Amino acid sequence: MFHQMVEPTIKEAYRRLDLDVEFTWLPTKRSLIEANQGDCDGEMMRITGVDQTFENLLPIPITIAHLEGVAFAKTPLASGMPPITNWQDLRHLHPYIISGELYAEQGTHDMIVGRVETYQQLFNMLEKGHIDVGIGIRNVGLVEITRHFPNSKIGVYGSPLAYFSMYHYIHKNKRHLKDKLQAVLKAMALGGEIDRLNAHTLHMLSTQIE
Repeated sequence: MFHQMVEPTIKEAYRRLDLDVEFTWLPTKRSLIEANQGDCDGEMMRITGVDQTFENLLPIPITIAHLEGVAFAKTPLASGMPPITNWQDLRHLHPYIISGELYAEQGTHDMIVGRVETYQQLFNMLEKGHIDVGIGIRNVGLVEITRHFPNSKIGVYGSPLAYFSMYHYIHKNKRHLKDKLQAVLKAMALGGEIDRLNAHTLHMLSTQIE
């Protein structure tokens, strides 16, 4: 869902280059692997440094969104938990993360963690009291709560654990587009268009009825 927020931005950037784009939604980790293999032309957005591991991907160095990683907990359970202000505060809580969310995998790399595939699975486990804390992206988690857990006491618990700028990535076989995309996205950022598109899309996702 986080990636959906920037779909209009990416679509508009390519439109200004007279190019059409098609989006294929895949599980987080599989998406990276297939993009790196060249099965698709790029990744909607990822944190900086992804290209160090997935070497066939080239970042377009213009921020198109921000990722804020936070801990989610259910209020009655959280009342007995210590404050969560950094990754080390999670060490004895056996946190759950979303498989493929690299910032969370990096932040908990030396901990015992559980993994789920979706936010709905994560929040179901929190709601039922099966786990005490889950790690997720603030915007995505709040949209999930609004849409599927409106009467729950699940919420953000503690201080942000991670904050990253997000970048669009293309496969190296499309490197001829890099400078053009950078120029277009830079103009959209300076004009405030990226922020406006992101805010509008996030609002639409929050109010979308399934």
